Amino acid sequence: MATNVSSAKEELQKVVDKVVVFSPCSKSKCDEIDIPPDFKPKDPEDYLESLALVCKLINTRQEVLNDPRAQKGTKPTLVFDLYVKAKNSKAYKGIRESCYEDLREKLLSSDDIQWFFLSGGYGVIHALERAKRYDATFHSTRIDRIWHEAGLPLICDSIVRKFNPSRLYIFGTPKYLDFIKEANFYRETMDSGVTKVFEGFQEPQDSNAGLRWLSERLRKFAKAVISNDLSSFDSAYPEKYYSNKEQADSNNAC
Repeated sequence: MATNVSSAKEELQKVVDKVVVFSPCSKSKCDEIDIPPDFKPKDPEDYLESLALVCKLINTRQEVLNDPRAQKGTKPTLVFDLYVKAKNSKAYKGIRESCYEDLREKLLSSDDIQWFFLSGGYGVIHALERAKRYDATFHSTRIDRIWHEAGLPLICDSIVRKFNPSRLYIFGTPKYLDFIKEANFYRETMDSGVTKVFEGFQEPQDSNAGLRWLSERLRKFAKAVISNDLSSFDSAYPEKYYSNKEQADSNNAC
């Protein structure tokens, strides 16, 4: 009887979990995938608490993307496809080659996973929002300044308050995670057991080492999302912070 009760609780947890994910955009973009004709993409109004923040986010996006240097494309696609499907996106290679279709279907069919991308062009943007290809990065001093002045950490705070997740997963490289670490929710949730952070660093002779390291963790995470088994992922990564620099990763398979 005890085993049955325990199993029932685990199944219920899988259903009621609210999960928020932040991960980095990709320098490489893919705008070849059409938005499903019967799908209504997300908008900032769906994930921000106030009209003022919605306007701030939209206006800052326009400031960045309407600059000729952004080389904005013309065809809209879902953000998830723009970054994850891009053939040279190093952070998403593991997902792209093993479970892209399944993860895409999971995100399209369920509101339990709210996945956001940190983006030099869009600031922060929902995986199921419309976007066009562009060229902008937080590594640009100008872009970094624009998004700091726009209050991107406060916008991320609003997202987390809106969804009040029971699990929060953050993947990224240092320049992108700077915005997350400046947000109030980061300090508030790191000690609560809600948040796990995976930070990929460059290596002296390998600028893409951190992205490749993130790719494998993102692949394992995606597999856990697809199978509704985040508990296994959490068991494989029980600590709240991992990085290739710290060498704290146990490399357990999910």
